[in-house]
Amino acid sequence: MAAAAKIVEADGVEALSMRGLARAIGCQPSALYHHVPSRHDVLADVATRLGDALTADALYASEKAENSVLALAAVLDRLLRLADQAPNVWELLFLVNLSEGVPEWWRRLRGLAEPGASYSMAIGASSDWPGRRIRTSSGNMTRKMSPRT
Repeated sequence: MAAAAKIVEADGVEALSMRGLARAIGCQPSALYHHVPSRHDVLADVATRLGDALTADALYASEKAENSVLALAAVLDRLLRLADQAPNVWELLFLVNLSEGVPEWWRRLRGLAEPGASYSMAIGASSDWPGRRIRTSSGNMTRKMSPRT
């Protein structure tokens, strides 16, 4: 899958074909289909690997931050840097619909970017987000998050 990732990173999602991938790894397309059922499966696997790497990098950056605000800024910095420096990877991860469900790496990354319990659990800093219950104008109870800085 490293060859598929290189093709996507360099030339974009549309440039990845099963024939091109087979040529890049030095095999016949029929041999490739023996190991991977479809282009969609290749893209899904590449997206999972790249998404896992992005999530790990964002988590590492957020863990080094002094507080939750800086942790969130670190996560957003990673996302913006990816969009700027690797637009083809950005396209694969965020613009291409690869499945009906949400990949696990996306759930974890989204958890880093959302304030509240899932964010706190993801970065291990629950004391930084001491949510308190408030009543909205409609009368519903919700959680207001206010980071300590």
